[in-house]
Amino acid sequence: MNTFDNVSAYYESSNSHLHDAYVLVSDIQIAVGVYHRKDNRFLILKSQPILDPEDFKSFVNYELNFPFKSVKVVVCNPFNALFPEPLFDKTKVKELYTFNHTFNHIEEELVTDKISTIGAINVYKISVLLRELLNSYFQSYQMIHYSTAILQGVFSERNDDAEIHLFLNEDFLHIVYKEDKLLRLVNSYDFDVQEDVLYYVLAVYEQLGLNLKTQTLYVHGDCVRFVELFEFLKKYIMEVTLAERPSNLIYDIALDSIPEHLFYPLFAAALCE
Repeated sequence: MNTFDNVSAYYESSNSHLHDAYVLVSDIQIAVGVYHRKDNRFLILKSQPILDPEDFKSFVNYELNFPFKSVKVVVCNPFNALFPEPLFDKTKVKELYTFNHTFNHIEEELVTDKISTIGAINVYKISVLLRELLNSYFQSYQMIHYSTAILQGVFSERNDDAEIHLFLNEDFLHIVYKEDKLLRLVNSYDFDVQEDVLYYVLAVYEQLGLNLKTQTLYVHGDCVRFVELFEFLKKYIMEVTLAERPSNLIYDIALDSIPEHLFYPLFAAALCE
């Protein structure tokens, strides 16, 4: 999906050094959004499936070979763990993380994000291969986890109503529930079939005491089965709606062709410190 045939075509008449690049990387896709911070505006977006590391390399060579003002990489995987900042001991990152996930110190590394809006530290792992690829292509860049971006985005909204957000990926999902400006629940789950998704959503509704007939479920995501999953959820939950992009950013008319439920983490990354 793209708003221009390629980013380089756009830059034939533009100055990349005035703009920031936000790069979303997952096991199946890479996307770049170009952002003008002064105007608080996303200008263009381009994405491409990833089948092997060569797809990553060709995309970066073709679409990101410009002297951007800054580059922020958003890593999309389910391997994160959230800790309250006052209780987080940075000298024991590995011990804390391995309560939740496995970790191979030879093939993986741990990264931490600070989420100031909720007073939390997000710890996640990335592969050494991804780090090597990023280091080889970007002289300087910042990295954040996609859950950091979605939490920052959800809590940057001016709406103080209780909200439950579902973020669908190819084989895992994230659920976020906020109430009274506080994070009440955030969790990720692996899934195989559509019934798995329904099971986790219904379990969260039951755990939180939410009404299936009145509590709206906002659905975000970018996966092959998105339409199938969305329509399936509508059969069992009365109020299901396609989510929108972060409302406190501006989007160029060129992005109007992209459905609003897509690429929320990439856009929300512009709200992160």
